[in-house]
Amino acid sequence: MTTREERLERVLELAKEGKGAQRIAIALGIASATATRDLALLRSEGQLPARALGDNRTKVPPLQTDEAESLTDQLLRAIQKRKDGTHTIDELCDMLDVGPGRLRAALVDLEKIGYNVYVDSGVVALTRNEAAAESNEPSVATGDLRFGIISDTHLACRAERLDVLDALYDWYATEGISTVYHAGNMIEGESRFNIRERTHHGLDAQVDYFVERYPARPGIITRYVTGDDHEGWYQQREGISIGRYIQQRAEDAGRSDLQYLGFMEHDVAFRNSAGEFVMRVAHPGGGSAYALSYTPQKIVESYSSGEKPALLILGHYHKMEYIPAVRGVRVIQAGCCVDQGVWARKKRLAYHLGGWILGLTQCPRTGALIGCAVEDRTFFDKAFYKDWEHLGDETVG
Repeated sequence: MTTREERLERVLELAKEGKGAQRIAIALGIASATATRDLALLRSEGQLPARALGDNRTKVPPLQTDEAESLTDQLLRAIQKRKDGTHTIDELCDMLDVGPGRLRAALVDLEKIGYNVYVDSGVVALTRNEAAAESNEPSVATGDLRFGIISDTHLACRAERLDVLDALYDWYATEGISTVYHAGNMIEGESRFNIRERTHHGLDAQVDYFVERYPARPGIITRYVTGDDHEGWYQQREGISIGRYIQQRAEDAGRSDLQYLGFMEHDVAFRNSAGEFVMRVAHPGGGSAYALSYTPQKIVESYSSGEKPALLILGHYHKMEYIPAVRGVRVIQAGCCVDQGVWARKKRLAYHLGGWILGLTQCPRTGALIGCAVEDRTFFDKAFYKDWEHLGDETVG
């Protein structure tokens, strides 16, 4: 929010929709304490019903008329106080004065909203990480498999390159690509050090902008992982599955082409009648090395023998590179769709703008990956194209 008055106006709108302080804080990207103070101010001014404080005061109905929703908000506040710690079911039932059945229903509601709720043997926790998912990508019995690769689009960043992103999806559409894999950092996210670099503030503002502006092309599905940075900052602070939340907001807006795979990494198995190979889409951490291939090599070298994929797609480093063999693993560094900024120049980090189309060949006798044809499409920073503006928009791409 740009001003205190605008923030209070949005808090009032969300409160009237039945949201509590925790959900308001997440939606607006503000501290829970700030949302609580704003609600108290609005109540003191008579714009919201006052809380019932005791028998000596006239009691009013709670803000949320739906009792189950009110319980969900109370439960969220309780478990967020001990994030990455545990409560027992009995402890929470006593704390909220409800039975186990109602408590479990509220936990299910939190999962539906997108929170990383962990329940096992009577123990409840809200975690930063989420359970690994399994996904099998169907493939034809023989022949080539083609799909697009993209990463680090950073929408809602002032350095975003929507022109590059649109040009890549135009290329994918022209080439008949039906699936694009995104290796994470779809949005800029929020941290104390990127305030001036953001164009949108608050979780909902950034996600809604992403859903509105991310390219949609007929017949193309984008399958994505999320990182533990940028969009992952929301996940670390709030315990919400940002990947599931983005897909949910997209579906609410009528988009079914954005499909969440997993947090930080996900394995996709390509199968035929003889066997399978695994492609891992990953958004790792850490910084880039000065040697372009050093970090990908060390990542592959760290894998135990039984954990190696046949093909590794890496986001995060904003580099473009194809390494045909590291311990038998093909590696693609996916590139990015965001210009280099002051922080990257300070760290002496080059950004490679672009994306890929991969054509894979699967052995009909073993199911192994035996061929990988790579085609890249690269771009330059915005300053380069200013010299060619007289040629029109077709210059990019």
